Amino acid sequence: MTILNKRLYIRQIQVLSYDNFHRKNEIVRVVGGNPAEKESFAGTPSPLGRLLNENFPEVRSYSRFYLYHKLIRVENMVFNENRVAAADSGFFDIFSFPLVKGDKNMALTKYNSVLLSEATANKYFGDKDPLGKTIIFNDSILYEITGIFKDIPANSHIHFDLLVPFKSLHVAEDWGAWNYYTYLLFSSNTQPFQFKEKTVKWAEKINGASVSEIMALMSRNYIWWVVISFIAACPPAILIIGKWLQNFAYRTELNWWIFALAGIIALVIALLTVILQSWKVATKNPIDALRYE
Repeated sequence: MTILNKRLYIRQIQVLSYDNFHRKNEIVRVVGGNPAEKESFAGTPSPLGRLLNENFPEVRSYSRFYLYHKLIRVENMVFNENRVAAADSGFFDIFSFPLVKGDKNMALTKYNSVLLSEATANKYFGDKDPLGKTIIFNDSILYEITGIFKDIPANSHIHFDLLVPFKSLHVAEDWGAWNYYTYLLFSSNTQPFQFKEKTVKWAEKINGASVSEIMALMSRNYIWWVVISFIAACPPAILIIGKWLQNFAYRTELNWWIFALAGIIALVIALLTVILQSWKVATKNPIDALRYE
């Protein structure tokens, strides 16, 4: 689980007037990047929320969120909708988007069910009751309308007009696809920074080596090669330099400390180079590699 390193951090979504209509204050979004370098990206892998929920008691609930577009057929009408969202059943445990029709506890539990915003329901059906009716996604898949939610407020950081269960997407448990938002609902008094540090330690324990251990391991391997190379190079160097010095009437003596000093200098240079490169590799953001896979 190399993704749970110091490049993933927690961002609380209640900022100024945005999202302040939600009743729960313990809502956070997992964000990739490094705050110290002022970089961030909202995408996370699909299995992340479930893993955190199963392994950390601080996480009361979680939901993935994915926004995409679909062609929707309603009777003889076709609509190109670009605010279709998918979310897990915990979505309404976390967020306070009210339903005007339907049961929020059951809304996202049934395959191929869909919830509509009030405006979208009115656009599709006018004054008719839409519950129980079906609409067609991409001219092929029937979705049953199981709920109507109030139109999303303007001061929400996410906006959608249709909402389907995330499991309807049939997304694989792929740690390499960082395409989804992950939201968590914390227990009371959980501090995001402390929680993030806890996940880092847990991941290091599960995965094995920490940054310092990786640096020490790589340094030891390269030190041995430098020592072996030095020992192998000394005899021919002594012979070649000694023969070359025979050409001079006045020449210096070949003292052992000259070779020892050269060996120490070579070892220090190699060690500093390996430590620097090892640190870069050990702290590298996995996203940088995954973007090009």
